[in-house]
Amino acid sequence: MKPDPAKAGQPPSSPVSEPGRLDFRSTALREIGDVATELDVPQHVLRYWEDKFPALKPRRVGGGRRRYSPKDVALLRGIKRLLHERHLTIDGAQKALREEGIDVVRYPGAVTMEPELRKRLRKLREDLLAARADLAAT
Repeated sequence: MKPDPAKAGQPPSSPVSEPGRLDFRSTALREIGDVATELDVPQHVLRYWEDKFPALKPRRVGGGRRRYSPKDVALLRGIKRLLHERHLTIDGAQKALREEGIDVVRYPGAVTMEPELRKRLRKLREDLLAARADLAAT
């Protein structure tokens, strides 16, 4: 049997090698050095951004070492985009976070919803779940 070229270079037990399995790297906490390398910024810049952007709160483990969640990394990527691509100052990036919302900065392609629409959709979902429960009971 010929090896699958799509799986070349992956160990057989790799989470990516089996369809339907969770990729542990998408949920793992990451060290500051790994995140700094991925974002191509020095570690001290990440620590500085942590002081300037209160929404960024990596977990602290033994010895005060930082561990970044996937949401933290996404927010850091958004902050870098604000500062480096949109050429905002720190104050401007803070204002953008306040006005646009953290999720818009964290996930720039995401669709935003007006609060009233979100409320109506939640109500509709509740009504549908109730109707489904009623149908299941009959």
